[in-house]
Amino acid sequence: MAMNADLLFVCLALAALGLVLLAVVFRTLLRTARKGWLIAAVVLTAALLWIDIVIIWCLVEYSLFAVDFSSDGLRTLLERAGPWAPAASIGLMTAHSFVPFPAEVIAIANGVVFGSGLGVLLTWAGAMIGAILSYEIARALGPATRTRLVPLRYQARLDAFVSDSSISTLLTARLIPIMSFNLINYAAGLAGVPRWTFVWTTGVGILPLTVLSVLLGSQALHLPAYIWTLAGIAALILFGAARVIRSRGAHERNREHDHSRARDRRRQNATR
Repeated sequence: MAMNADLLFVCLALAALGLVLLAVVFRTLLRTARKGWLIAAVVLTAALLWIDIVIIWCLVEYSLFAVDFSSDGLRTLLERAGPWAPAASIGLMTAHSFVPFPAEVIAIANGVVFGSGLGVLLTWAGAMIGAILSYEIARALGPATRTRLVPLRYQARLDAFVSDSSISTLLTARLIPIMSFNLINYAAGLAGVPRWTFVWTTGVGILPLTVLSVLLGSQALHLPAYIWTLAGIAALILFGAARVIRSRGAHERNREHDHSRARDRRRQNATR
């Protein structure tokens, strides 16, 4: 089917509706009493499925599975998409803050389709919109939700976000690829990190990896196959290493918390 602006607008509108529904349900899920969590979880799952169906429908309608990914083919695709192509790119990056999928894939694709300059701008803008939205949702939930959802042993770590070293903490977290982008957004909102501090540290912190990913995409059509093979292997190794590091870190934190609780109990028993 040939691509046209009207159909693309409908596709983007449906995707936006799914994202809004997802955000509303997510907020409701966190505020609902424990007995209503099951219903909220079902609705949340339905919202996710809605977004997936819209994405698949767009792919089928526009025959993107059969797109010619040569330089001329992508240029032709952009000409047919018109001004909606950048909007779709920003929408996908925004959706990344609510739906778990690798943002680097979109960044690389933006480099392929839009080139380095515009690709960086679109990727960065979409990531910033998603980060600010998820931060505002978490911030609006308030201290009561934080107390209910965040285990006691992690609340002190959230408080560190608003300490004197919060700027360096946020920048460092953004610059480390293994740190979850979405987790930082929600944690900063729950911790009450000042809005402007969150915005500028996010904008600066995500820029290096964004530029690197888009530049990689902009050269993708000119790189030999073995380079992509090596890059894929390296990505798998980094992903595995990140999982191991996170797992060990969580184990160490839990062990430290258990030791701390044991010391507190011994002190309480000694004072009796």
